[in-house]
Amino acid sequence: MGRRGSGGEVALDPVRRLALEALLRAEEQNSYVNLYLQTRLAESNLHPREKALVTEIANGVTRWRLYLDWVLSRFCKTPLDELPPIPRNILRIGAYQILFMGSVAAPVACNAAVELTKALSHPGMVALVNAVLRRVAENKDNIPLPDRDREPARFLSVKYSHPEWLVERWLKEWGWEETEALLRANNEPPPLVLRVNTLKVSVGEFLELLEERGVSAEPCKFAPDGVVVRGGDKGEALKLVRKGLAYAQDESAMIVTHILSPRPGEKILDDCAAPGGKTSHIGALMQNQGEILAMDVHEQRLKLVEKTCKRMGVTIVRLVPADGRSAWLFLSEKVDKVLVDVPCSGTGTLRRRADARWRKSPELIREMAGLQYELLRGVAPLVKVGGVIVYSTCSLEREEDEEVVRRFLERHPEFEPEETRQYLPRPIPDCEAEFGAIRLFPHRHGTDGAFIARLVKRAEGRVEE
Repeated sequence: MGRRGSGGEVALDPVRRLALEALLRAEEQNSYVNLYLQTRLAESNLHPREKALVTEIANGVTRWRLYLDWVLSRFCKTPLDELPPIPRNILRIGAYQILFMGSVAAPVACNAAVELTKALSHPGMVALVNAVLRRVAENKDNIPLPDRDREPARFLSVKYSHPEWLVERWLKEWGWEETEALLRANNEPPPLVLRVNTLKVSVGEFLELLEERGVSAEPCKFAPDGVVVRGGDKGEALKLVRKGLAYAQDESAMIVTHILSPRPGEKILDDCAAPGGKTSHIGALMQNQGEILAMDVHEQRLKLVEKTCKRMGVTIVRLVPADGRSAWLFLSEKVDKVLVDVPCSGTGTLRRRADARWRKSPELIREMAGLQYELLRGVAPLVKVGGVIVYSTCSLEREEDEEVVRRFLERHPEFEPEETRQYLPRPIPDCEAEFGAIRLFPHRHGTDGAFIARLVKRAEGRVEE
């Protein structure tokens, strides 16, 4: 709601105005809501509670945009895509508060939207915004959805605000119950998970440091060096991250490195290494003994690896600016193990970024699968006989996971799949995938979605041109 200025005029609510600004910027310039807010909130004088509210509104509207538009279209005679961007996004902000934020009374949400519209749009939009939002408030407990039996994909798409093409894929692959559980999990904000830097502190000591700062946390379920922050000021936890005592990293990413099973004294290649989270984890598990070759095609991004490893106290890293698709042309030495944590569509991490689901496409999945295969074959000649490649993605799509591994094994018979589960630091239920690999799900395991396969080299092979 607007605030009265000294002259009686209404001063615009800075929280909703900044949320609107972020949404408009994302829509008009294709920018990322979270990245834009990081900069703008750091510059603002808003109270921390107000900053949290800006973030909740902007991310909530972005995440639930499809459902919000479905609801608004029930009560708005003008098609939403024909409305100007400002009133369209003001309607979304108002509807999100009415439908999802029990802490905001419907009249407050309506009045705040009206004041924003008065100030930023033309007079004809004020009555429309007011009428539509009041009807949303009156009918919020009786919103019709697409027919579940006749249009199952559309029903789930609208109800859980995911692209229909992606819901169709998952229904075909995973079935109704699994897909609905996954969609629901993607709309739950993920916890802050930290990997403890065991080069500097033990997990027990780190938990004590958090407790001293009023932060409640508990050990991760599957990764022995991870902790999950459950309460308190996350800013206090992140101060310890900046000191190099921990690294913000999902548990699934920690499990990837444990499956690689680095040992002191080994030589390990980390392909696609930036920004260095897994590189620094490899260094910790190697106890800073041996050598890590951190490769990335973007030399600038290798500086992030260098910065991360310096902060974490990892001293055994050699930076290799090179394209992993031709890794064998840039390195002459053989290595014991290779981590190929490839760029991917990221469909296993949709809960992490509010706008991620709207930036995916079937074309992206096909494009990524081609790149992933090229990266995997590019490192094959560098592996010693008896050595290992761990291939991992944060995608749930078979084209990027099993099919890439299948294609690689067909063309590289010198490699065989290993039973990945035997390298897990702790048992994980219901994670089996083809080729001895594992797949993690947000709704099953409480982690980001991930696919992890371990391939062992049994003989020398040819270089694939």
